[in-house]
Amino acid sequence: MLASSALGMLTGIGGGMLRDVASGRVPAVFRGELYATPAFAGALVAAVVAHQDWSQWWYGLGAAICFVWRVVALRRGWTAPLPPGTQLG
Repeated sequence: MLASSALGMLTGIGGGMLRDVASGRVPAVFRGELYATPAFAGALVAAVVAHQDWSQWWYGLGAAICFVWRVVALRRGWTAPLPPGTQLG
């Protein structure tokens, strides 16, 4: 389940990275924004739903968790921890 969650997270942030690179911006995942963690949480819920063979309606819970967490993080200015010595522009 963790491997499929990690792949789901990578798929989720990959699209955002391509969008940012195509528009000439530094990808959000490298700016310290809380981006990958909500994607991982949503993917983990989706992996659990698939593993438990629950109704497909439960996939909406994973999407909602990811979306709400990301929006709240943007509005409140939450950021992911950066490696020591890293400074953002």
